[in-house]
Amino acid sequence: MVFSELIVAYLFLGGSAAGAFLVLAAADLVRASRMRRAAAMTGAPSAGAPSAGAHSGRAGQARLRRAHSQGRGLRRIAYVLVAATLALGGVLLCVDLGRPDAFFLLFLHPTPTYLTVGSFSLLVLLACSMCAAAESVFELPSAFGAVALACKALGCVAAAVLMVYTGLLLQGIQTVALWASPWLPALFALSALSCGLALLLGSACFAGGDSVSIAWCRVLPRADLAVVALEALVASAYVLTSGSGAAASQLQTLVAGECAPLFLGGFAACGLAVPFALECAALRFGARPGLLLATAMLMLVGGFCLRLAIVASGMHMAA
Repeated sequence: MVFSELIVAYLFLGGSAAGAFLVLAAADLVRASRMRRAAAMTGAPSAGAPSAGAHSGRAGQARLRRAHSQGRGLRRIAYVLVAATLALGGVLLCVDLGRPDAFFLLFLHPTPTYLTVGSFSLLVLLACSMCAAAESVFELPSAFGAVALACKALGCVAAAVLMVYTGLLLQGIQTVALWASPWLPALFALSALSCGLALLLGSACFAGGDSVSIAWCRVLPRADLAVVALEALVASAYVLTSGSGAAASQLQTLVAGECAPLFLGGFAACGLAVPFALECAALRFGARPGLLLATAMLMLVGGFCLRLAIVASGMHMAA
């Protein structure tokens, strides 16, 4: 199997969008659960004081409506961005296949391969993200909220599959020893999560100054610090355990050969070290939008460089 730059871009876009959807949809599901508990507590009149209870119930419902509207700007931007990113990934896959009908054959005549699983997961996640985007953009009937929540729950499953699918796809190709490492799926999954946090960080910067967006700008750098640290440990384990046998020459290409600028400069420096330092600075001196946007862009560049470097190293030696 030959992986072109379009396929690498498709894998990168799918993983990044999946990471963003998983985090945001999980947060929405938790928020909806809390709102239901709050509605159950505030909606019923108090015994012995029906009028006061009714007034309390109306006030509680008003608070819940205000809570639901908070952060809508962030959700609108993020879900639309996720849907657009997934759609672009699907277009790149179609272009790489060369024939539009070849894309539909993946679904009309599915085979038990990682590529088929990934394509179905992308399609399901695209549908779920479009449903979530519609809920955040348009004023829809309240009954649609339950449908959107179900789509978010289903989308979380599809997103998790899509995040680990790239590593499993490469690991399953027996002819490339560099991709056989058990650390590869974990590395790509963590990279997808980090890139997803970068998309959410950029969305929060453009969402305005409401309290929810400000809170996300404070929480996301902290969360990504942990993800980046874990990603660096897994990347180190991947490199240290891939230096023997048939993978040794391919690893040499990755860390000291033609692909070293991508892996060491693009991924390790731009995608890990510099964002880690900038996020530490943001936590120490304040989360300025320009600083956060620069951090998000570097994280995305690093995630793409990681995939391109590892794929190119394996394909170079395999060729």
